[in-house]
Amino acid sequence: MAAAVARYGLTPQEVAERVAAGDLDLTRVGGVDEGAVRETGEELAQAGLAVIAKNRRRREELLAHLGEGPPPLLYVIVATGDIYEDVRQARAAARQGADIIAVIRSTGQSLLDYVPYGPTREGYGGTYATQANFRIMREALDEVGEAIGRYIRLCNYCSGLCMPEIAAMGALERLDVMLNDALYGILFRDINMQRTLIDQYFSRMLNSYAGIVINTGEDNYLTTADAVEAAHTVLASQFINEQFALLSGLPPQQMGLGHAFEMDPMLEDGFLFELAQAQLVRQIFPDAPIKYMPPTKHMTGNIFRGHVQDALFNLVGIMTRQGIQLLGMMTEALHTPFIQDRAWPSRRPSTSSPTPATWPTRFGSSRAGSSSGGPRRCCARPSTCWKRCGASASSPRWNGACLPTSSVRATAGAAWTA
Repeated sequence: MAAAVARYGLTPQEVAERVAAGDLDLTRVGGVDEGAVRETGEELAQAGLAVIAKNRRRREELLAHLGEGPPPLLYVIVATGDIYEDVRQARAAARQGADIIAVIRSTGQSLLDYVPYGPTREGYGGTYATQANFRIMREALDEVGEAIGRYIRLCNYCSGLCMPEIAAMGALERLDVMLNDALYGILFRDINMQRTLIDQYFSRMLNSYAGIVINTGEDNYLTTADAVEAAHTVLASQFINEQFALLSGLPPQQMGLGHAFEMDPMLEDGFLFELAQAQLVRQIFPDAPIKYMPPTKHMTGNIFRGHVQDALFNLVGIMTRQGIQLLGMMTEALHTPFIQDRAWPSRRPSTSSPTPATWPTRFGSSRAGSSSGGPRRCCARPSTCWKRCGASASSPRWNGACLPTSSVRATAGAAWTA
C-alpha cells in the first residue's frame, strides 16, 4: 500500500479502489526505494493515529459533558441486517435506558477475509461490519445521546478474520466497545492459531490506544458445554485473555472479560452456584468491566419462565457488581427480538440505586463515584424535565436519576411515574 501511494501519488482509498477494480496489482509495484516506502508508511500511520487520538479525546469530552448510566451498563443488541433499521431500534433502546448498543455482525462475516464496503441493507442474523455502517450508527447515537443527556456507547465485533482491519475501522469511527478474542476464532471458527493470535496482538494495541473496551467470548463456552462442569474453562480462558491483553498494552480497565448465566434452571442450588461464579470472577478481576451474558441455552420459548430466569440473572449481576450487563429477552428462542422486546428489560426505575463508593473507575474514565453514591450530574435540560425535581435553567439541581427530556416520558409511557 505505502509503495503504491509513493509510486503513483494516490491516496490509500484510491489505491484500494484500483485494486478492487483489477487495475492495480500491489505485488507488481516497483520503482520505489525502501526508504521512500517506509517514510510514506510512517506518514500514513501518523495521520491515522492522530484521528484515533482525537476520537479518544472527543469521547472523554462527551462523557464529561453528558455522563452515562449507573453501573452495570446495560448492553442491548440490534441486528436487523439493515443499518438504517438498526438506527431506529438503537435510538428506541437508548431512550428506554440502554447504555451500550451492539450491532451484531451478519452470519459468517468472521470467516470473510475482507471487509465489505459502504452502507449495507441486507444481512443474515446481523448487519455487516463496515466503516460506513460504523459512522452511520455513531452519528445516530451521538444525536440521541445529546437529546437524552447521556453518552451512549457503540459496540461491534472484530473477532475472526480481518481482526486488525475491523479494529482499525472502529478506532477511526469512535467505537467504544469491541469484541476481540482470538480464542473464540480458534475454538469455534477453526481459524489458524498463529495468524489469529498475531492479529489479536495488533488489534488489541489499536484498541488500547483508542481507549476501546474489548469484550472476550468466554460466554460461548457455556452455550456448548455444561455450565457447571465447564465453569473452570471460563476462568482459565479469562486468565489467558488477561495476559494476552497486558502483553498488548491494554490496561485492566479496558478488559471486558466475559462470562454468562447459563446453568440449568432445574439444577438444585443453581442460583447459588451462579452467584458464587459471578462473585468469583468479580473478585479475581477487580478492575475489569466484566461482561455478563444472560441465559440463552436453557430458554425454552416459555416467556413467563424466561422472564424469571432473566430476573435472577439481573439480580446476580447487581449483587456481584458486574460492569456490563447484556440484557436478556423474554422472547429468546422464539424470534429475533422486536423493539418492544428490547424496551422492557432496558427500562430503569425512576429512582436508581446508589452506586457503591467502592465501584472501580469504569472504562479508564476519571469520573469515579462519589462517597455519597457514585457519579452525579446536573439535569442537562431543566426547562423540559418532566420530573419537576426543582431544577431550573438558572438554578440547576443535582439529580443522577433524572431522565432529562420530555421525549423520554413520551417513549416510556405509563411505566414511568413522576
